[in-house]
Amino acid sequence: MLRFRPLPGLTLAFLAALGILVSLGTWQLQRLSWKETLLARVEARAHAPARPLAEVLAGARGPGEGLDGAAAEYAHVRVSGRFLPATAYLFTLAPELGPGHMVLSPLQPAEGPPILVERGFVPGSVAEARAWAAVPAGEVTLTGLLRLSERPGLFTPPPAREGPVFYVRDVPAMAEALGLEAVLPLTLAADRDGGEGGLLIGGMTRLDFPNRHLEYALTWFGFALLACVFYLAYHRAQGRLGRTGRPPGPSA
Repeated sequence: MLRFRPLPGLTLAFLAALGILVSLGTWQLQRLSWKETLLARVEARAHAPARPLAEVLAGARGPGEGLDGAAAEYAHVRVSGRFLPATAYLFTLAPELGPGHMVLSPLQPAEGPPILVERGFVPGSVAEARAWAAVPAGEVTLTGLLRLSERPGLFTPPPAREGPVFYVRDVPAMAEALGLEAVLPLTLAADRDGGEGGLLIGGMTRLDFPNRHLEYALTWFGFALLACVFYLAYHRAQGRLGRTGRPPGPSA
C-alpha cells in the first residue's frame, strides 16, 4: 500500500512552480503557432510577383480608410516616381558584410505621398555611404519589399545629425529630419536586381527569422517534469512517500 504525506509548505511552492513552468511551455507553443503563421505569410508575400504599390496600399486600408501597415508588410511591390533630393542613413549590420549604412531617399510617386526607399547598403562609415548617395535623376521604376516603421527602444542611440544617421527604421523621425511633411508609414527595401550599381547593394531584407519556440517549449516542460521528480524524490528521502507493510492476514 502506498503512503504519501506531503509537506504543506513545499507542496504549495511546488504547485506554484509547476503552474508557472507549464504556463511558459504552453505560451511557447502558442508563439510557435504565431511564428509559423508569420513565416508562411512572409514567404508568400515576399516571393510573389511584384504588384503595383497603389494596389497593395488600397488592399491594406481598413473600414476607416486608415492604413494597416501589418497587412502590407513584406508585400512585393512595384512603384514608379522621382526621387526627391534628400537622403538619410540607417546604421545596420549586414550578414557577411559587417557594419555599414543603408541609404534611404524619398520617392515621389505620380499620386499619393512619398515613400522612403531603402536604395541599398554600403559597408563601412557614413562617409563611404554618402559618396554613393546621389539620387538618380528622372523617373525610375523600382521593385522591393514593404517594411514597417520601427520605434526606437530604451537603449537605441539618438539619431546623429551628420547625415542624418539613424539606428532604427523610424520613418516619422526620418521624415522630420528630411523636411518631409507627409510620407507613407512604410519603407520600400529595393530588390537586389533593382540596385543602382556601384557600392549600393539591394535585396538586404532578412527573411530567415529564427524559430526556436518548440525548443523553448520542450525546455519548460522538461523543467516541469524535473520539478515533479525532485518533489517526489525529496518526500521519498524523508520517509513520506513509500509503500507500507501489508497488514497481517487472519491468523490460521
